[in-house]
Amino acid sequence: MSRTAPVIMISQNRQAAKDRLDARLDYETNLRSESEIAALHEKIDTLQTEIARLVGISTRPGRRRG
Repeated sequence: MSRTAPVIMISQNRQAAKDRLDARLDYETNLRSESEIAALHEKIDTLQTEIARLVGISTRPGRRRG
């Protein structure tokens, strides 16, 4: 084994540790994003339902729009 081998191994180990940390942080970010997207979908669904209800009220026959 040459004298540079231990230095190369240390460098590779550090890079592997950094890669694992990056992967974990990406995973956590993705989980948070997924949760936020689900919450936004729920809000949009609620708004669509409310808009449909309001449009239904304002377009009933016999009611004046204005």
